[in-house]
Amino acid sequence: MSRFDDSDLTRNAFLGGQLQLWQPRNGYRAGVDPVFLAACVPAREGQGVLELGCGAGTAILSLAVRVPGLRLHGAELQPAYAQLAQRNAADNQVDLHVTCADLNDLPAELRAQQFDHVIANPPYYRAGAHTGAADPGRRTALGETTPLRDWIDAATRRLTHKGYLHVIQRADRLPDLLAACDDRL
Repeated sequence: MSRFDDSDLTRNAFLGGQLQLWQPRNGYRAGVDPVFLAACVPAREGQGVLELGCGAGTAILSLAVRVPGLRLHGAELQPAYAQLAQRNAADNQVDLHVTCADLNDLPAELRAQQFDHVIANPPYYRAGAHTGAADPGRRTALGETTPLRDWIDAATRRLTHKGYLHVIQRADRLPDLLAACDDRL
């Protein structure tokens, strides 16, 4: 799917109504995980933040509500979700640049940038380790097609010196997450 029709979306309040987000009626819908991810980021005004796999923008826009004046960029594989993140940013008057790209093939413009914080909510399940969802957007968001080590590598490459990586992931994936963290982190 390259775009959502308005009839396929709902508008939901986050952060006590401070953030209003369009989400697919069916498919991947944000819960508390991206809100918790945003809450753990100690960003300060003027810093740059990249979200890998930004979906509809829940995490990065939640962070923007809490910390104004950030330089925000999202990368999202699925075109319909990338467009939705850009729409949600515009509707919430947040300056967010969204790039639709595979994190293993980011465009040169994005590869040339460095960020103080990189945040990510990678798929929770290893390929084949869960029952696949019928909706392709939800299936991509939950089931790993890109290995977790590739997420960490892409994030590490975008970090400034002494930058911070923030990831939300299942506890049983902690060994995979730690194994992906090399001496660059």
